[in-house]
Amino acid sequence: MDLADEIAYTAADLYDALAAGWIAVEQLRGLELWRMAWDRALTEAPEARAVHLRIQACRNVLAMLAEDVIVATGRGLVRLGPTRPADIQAAANRVAGFSDELAPAVGQLQTFLHENVYNHPQARQQDARAARTIRELFSAYIAQPELLPPRYQRRIDIDGLHRVVCDYIAGMTDRFCRQEHRRLSGT
Repeated sequence: MDLADEIAYTAADLYDALAAGWIAVEQLRGLELWRMAWDRALTEAPEARAVHLRIQACRNVLAMLAEDVIVATGRGLVRLGPTRPADIQAAANRVAGFSDELAPAVGQLQTFLHENVYNHPQARQQDARAARTIRELFSAYIAQPELLPPRYQRRIDIDGLHRVVCDYIAGMTDRFCRQEHRRLSGT
């Protein structure tokens, strides 16, 4: 699951940052994984407009990461030869992961994203807004537990109000969280 999240978020964050103009294709040209994805896009559609090549290159990053994990994990399973799940859990090294060949390129892209996207001033502003929204939702549910759905209200005596509110908020999608915040705050 961690790898699936890592792949999905890496590709989505790359696509979103390009679409938002936080980064430019020119900045990515020094990254091995981006060059491979871009070259694949050019091979598939040599006459495509730049915007379409950019979109396809982002899709290629996603596909290349997923394909690599599938193949590398398959090789790891063959090497390990597990006969039961406990064999995988007891393995000295992680069985699921990127190949030794692609892992450095993935690390390079992730370092780039941390330096240029996750620390972008607008990203920090969005993070601050999101944290404020979550704090305000948390406070509203603590102050008025009856605002929680009935199935969560029933858990309060067993798990405690704070744990239940945390679980409820943690299970929200971003969109629903914003909607609930607007509904409860009247803004």
